Amino acid sequence: MGRCKKTMKKIFNMLVLTAIFVSYSHSVGVVVAAPLQAEAVFTFENLGLPNDMVLNGPFDVDSIRFELAPTWQLNGQGELELIISSFFTGNSGSDTSTTDEFTGAALEVYFNDQLQQTISLRSGTNITYTVPILAEDIASPYDDGSFKISFFLDAAIDCDFDFHQTTVAISLNSKANLPYTEVPLPLDLHRLPWPFYQTQTSTADPVTVVVPAAASSKEIQGALVVMGIFGRSSSGKLPLSLVTMDALSEDTKARSNLIFVGKPAGFPELASIKFPVAIAGGKFASAELGDGDGVLQLAASPWNKDKAILVVGGNTDDAVVKAAQALSTGNLQTGAAADYSVVAEVNPITMVGILGANQAPLSSPDFTFADLGYSSETLSDLGTNWFSYNFSVPPGQIPSDIPSLNVLFSHSALLDVNRSDVSIYFNDVLSGSIKLSDENYNLVSTEIKLPISAVKPGLNNISISANLIPRDDCSLSSFTGLWMTVYSDSKLHLPLTSAPVTAYALQDLNSYPYPFVNDPNLSSTMFVLPPNDPNAWAAAGNLAYHLGRNSTGSILNLSTVFDGELTDATRSNDLIIVGLPSQLKIMSELKDSMPASFEEGSNIAILKSQQVIYRISANKNLGYLELFTSPWDQERAILSVLGTTPDGVNMAAAALLTSKSRDVLNGDFATVDGVRPIVVDTRTGSGMGRVSSEIGEDNIQVQQNPTAAPVGVSPTVVNASSEKRLILFGLIGTFVLILIIAIVAIRLRRASR
Repeated sequence: MGRCKKTMKKIFNMLVLTAIFVSYSHSVGVVVAAPLQAEAVFTFENLGLPNDMVLNGPFDVDSIRFELAPTWQLNGQGELELIISSFFTGNSGSDTSTTDEFTGAALEVYFNDQLQQTISLRSGTNITYTVPILAEDIASPYDDGSFKISFFLDAAIDCDFDFHQTTVAISLNSKANLPYTEVPLPLDLHRLPWPFYQTQTSTADPVTVVVPAAASSKEIQGALVVMGIFGRSSSGKLPLSLVTMDALSEDTKARSNLIFVGKPAGFPELASIKFPVAIAGGKFASAELGDGDGVLQLAASPWNKDKAILVVGGNTDDAVVKAAQALSTGNLQTGAAADYSVVAEVNPITMVGILGANQAPLSSPDFTFADLGYSSETLSDLGTNWFSYNFSVPPGQIPSDIPSLNVLFSHSALLDVNRSDVSIYFNDVLSGSIKLSDENYNLVSTEIKLPISAVKPGLNNISISANLIPRDDCSLSSFTGLWMTVYSDSKLHLPLTSAPVTAYALQDLNSYPYPFVNDPNLSSTMFVLPPNDPNAWAAAGNLAYHLGRNSTGSILNLSTVFDGELTDATRSNDLIIVGLPSQLKIMSELKDSMPASFEEGSNIAILKSQQVIYRISANKNLGYLELFTSPWDQERAILSVLGTTPDGVNMAAAALLTSKSRDVLNGDFATVDGVRPIVVDTRTGSGMGRVSSEIGEDNIQVQQNPTAAPVGVSPTVVNASSEKRLILFGLIGTFVLILIIAIVAIRLRRASR
């Protein structure tokens, strides 16, 4: 038995080691590097390498891709200091890792896909090799400004001798010395969301949206639209928060990119910053600017030269909203320079057709890679090769039929068709694969159906992954004979139509962000907020960020009104109410329509349909979520995001923003106290009486609700503490009974022997 356990333990350890090895045997994702010291020396760990890079003979490849600060421009000759451990196992199975002899293997070192040096590897541990980086190769050749260090192991000697195996480990303590000069931060509105969000980075720097301390409802509306814009453009990956100007700390100024939304009078500090549209006397001052025009402009942050400031504003409230809505189009017309734009009017007209990589509009539903601006391309690297094609779908457009891709390609006859493979990705969704053939390898045409669900507004990407493996790893000393060509005649079929407004249907809380995103532009969504509650504004900003991420309209057109300012016209919207109930006059108007109501001046919800009504302590941080039909328009919904405290409001909003917490909200009323939400459906009676289960008896008072008792049954007073004592006694009794049965069974078994 002991031997069996030891064997199982060995097998388990081997599986764990194998899993760790496999998980790191691939190219490292793009990361933003942080300098190790002032002279721009980075370890490979700084560049994103999680573990030593292991290459195995006879041939292997791997790479590191990274980004630097946007104000850095590499120039001059750099240097790589590689710390490499190399060894091979010989014919007799002996390990030669402790010797200093030539392994017979070579390592080709590339920077930005250009060969820098071929190293003859010596056996041994942590041997240092210095590789100069040529000055002409050090600048980034890639559109995204990233850099790449690549390695190709050529251990053809493994093919010449039986049982000869070369292994090379490149230490994550290896270094890259990259000379650079500081340049001004590039400021170009056309490149948004860059530099606030860089699409190919694995981490994103925080961004803070700033509104005036005494912001108007229109200024808050502009800020919520901006939150939605960056939620959509970053696919929800950008850490974004909303604060008021008086709460903007020096630390936040220094470490964050900043977006100021509002009239200039609310941001006195901006007057000292040099903007293309100057700020003077609390107003934008420019001959180009009309009285009602919005302004979008970029500047380098005076608090951190590597950070940017974006101003979304105007001299009037309506101009602020206009600027924010223009930003949501993603297709800005700039002024005399690319760092500013003056917005005269915003007309929510939906574009037709798609835009190619060169932004040329294409009205036909069928277009080739050449139409998108791409030529035929041949790649010939051992292992995985990537062909990538971008195009833009205008917001508000959705597919009217199933998209498809007809790939026209050729490949080398030297490929091992059983080990090589071709996969098609549509917006990072694996959508199909192509079976290669020995008989048919010249001008092959294959059609792949693409999922409608993968189509998204804005930038879309089709990637073709071709994993090229030779028939015999040892048949070639180089792999120039391995290749695949994808021709520009390849064709994409993508018919588009305007997104309809989906019919209203009130569902559970877990249906959020529906019904609000039924309108692609969010035009029917209105936030109702307290006029002086920055915490509620920030919580609403998080909700707007999530709504924007899930919207498809050409212009984000959600609106905001302060409590007490609702008119008969604005009541005919889908409303999202955020804040403390005691600070919201609208609560009294909705008292008879809400699943749980609030007494005037109270933040404690009363769910009258329960058999037992609980009054929660005012000191308890508790969030409330309610979804119900509007009393003013039966075709509209109202979502309330409330709390006993500001922290409770934040907890309620957070419960809607992740699928894990939202999935359990299968009702129209929920309480949230930082753990699993307690959900009630007042329409069916599901969950009644459970609201007390996780609140804690120190925070509740219990009273009888006679109206909730069933017909013919006398109301019964319930005491939470006595219930818990009864349950405890029951558990103890059950345990004692099980123990007695076990003792009797043991004695009977012994007696039978």
